Amino acid sequence: NSMVSGQFIEQSPKWVLKNMLSSMGGKIFAKRKKKGFGIDWSAWLYGTTEGKQLLAELKQSKVAQALVSPQFFNEILSKKHLAQPAMSLLFLHYWVEANGVQLS
Repeated sequence: NSMVSGQFIEQSPKWVLKNMLSSMGGKIFAKRKKKGFGIDWSAWLYGTTEGKQLLAELKQSKVAQALVSPQFFNEILSKKHLAQPAMSLLFLHYWVEANGVQLS
């Protein structure tokens, strides 16, 4: 309520949060550079035992086989740069199983 009108427009959208964080002893966090929250799906999916087990399960998935061409499906199973579509197919596979959806 004590802010001057237009103050929000002139400064970055998160300045209020940064000021609050700084005043609570978190200046080091408020001043650090932006970091992403992305998950490296390719390293996990193609490089760990658990990920490889999921790829083996995906290989048997009727859902995945019904949605993509055999050629692209084989690429998804073997090429790390296609981890995102692989994870999307896995999520869809599990959703279909959990909800009892029948494929025609």
